[in-house]
Amino acid sequence: MHLPHLTKLISLEPGETVLMEVRRHMIVFYARILILVAFFFVPLFISPLIVLGVNKMAQSDIGAIVFGFLFTLWLAVIWMTFFYQWTDYYLDVWVITNKRIFDIDQKGFFSREISACRIEQLQDVSITVDGIMATFFKYGTIHIHTAGESHDFLIKDAASPMDVKNIIMQAHGRTIDEAVMKTTPAEIVH
Repeated sequence: MHLPHLTKLISLEPGETVLMEVRRHMIVFYARILILVAFFFVPLFISPLIVLGVNKMAQSDIGAIVFGFLFTLWLAVIWMTFFYQWTDYYLDVWVITNKRIFDIDQKGFFSREISACRIEQLQDVSITVDGIMATFFKYGTIHIHTAGESHDFLIKDAASPMDVKNIIMQAHGRTIDEAVMKTTPAEIVH
């Protein structure tokens, strides 16, 4: 169920299994790429102005060469932005196991933060679905409140937040039930 590259980022304990991976909804990624596509076409609409302006200033036909150079630079910026968006989408992930939740947060191309909290440390899982698009495409923000020193976990625009919450709460319930079953009557009294 989990991708091979994730096993290099996290170490599973004996008996720990991956229940789910959670990413931002693809529609959010597609919306960002649609903006990049729109930006791709902007120079094509203003190219006649650039070519004519440069030709007039240089008093030669160098405008097309200048535009070609600038357009190539523009495409490089668009490509790097696309690659950044894809990296951010693909490598920002929550891994939910039967014992822990891992938050793998990609920060730029060469920086990553990995946090983990034990399922039994969960205090609350809340979801927020804002707007008609989020309601229609079923994505939202999931906020996990934890006990102890670990920070709260937050993932924005997560796909199927209600399903994620249910899986987390079921894992939490099983973990608590297992802890209660292991407790002896003498431990309950004291």
